[in-house]
Amino acid sequence: MVNLFARYQVKADKLNEVKMIVSNFVELVKNNEPKTLKYEAFQEKNNPNEFVHFISFKDESAEEFHRNTEYVKKFIDALYPLCEKKPVFTHINKVE
Repeated sequence: MVNLFARYQVKADKLNEVKMIVSNFVELVKNNEPKTLKYEAFQEKNNPNEFVHFISFKDESAEEFHRNTEYVKKFIDALYPLCEKKPVFTHINKVE
């Protein structure tokens, strides 16, 4: 299993636009990637300009498939110009 977080900060005046872009993207992932076990996006409560995505892929090939989809490219093109701080991705392991 491959797990990661993505954290980024958006421009304050772009919050509603970002939330719509993110919501649509999460639905595309859920509807088109059976090997993406979880994709959830969160907005920080005390700092609403900060977003965190948690992603869990079945394996490395599922992560690679995700990265190479056309809708990921479109998501990046739409999101990154609206960011104060671009996404930072951190691979994580579950503690058991």
